[in-house]
Amino acid sequence: MAEPRHALLDDHTPFLRLGVPAADIVDLDYPHWHLVTDTVERVSAETLGRVGAVLESVVRSASWRAGR
Repeated sequence: MAEPRHALLDDHTPFLRLGVPAADIVDLDYPHWHLVTDTVERVSAETLGRVGAVLESVVRSASWRAGR
């Protein structure tokens, strides 16, 4: 199995610790993350569509709720 390459602690963490449902999706191999060059024309429509489909499936299944 591959070893983890990254660790992340960001501004979503306090909300997650409080139990606020969230999807924190970060591509640490994306060279423009959190830079002024991170603009809409650099976002992959294909990747964004895939992420959206996964999130929609999770929300519709209600599997994100505590105790399910």
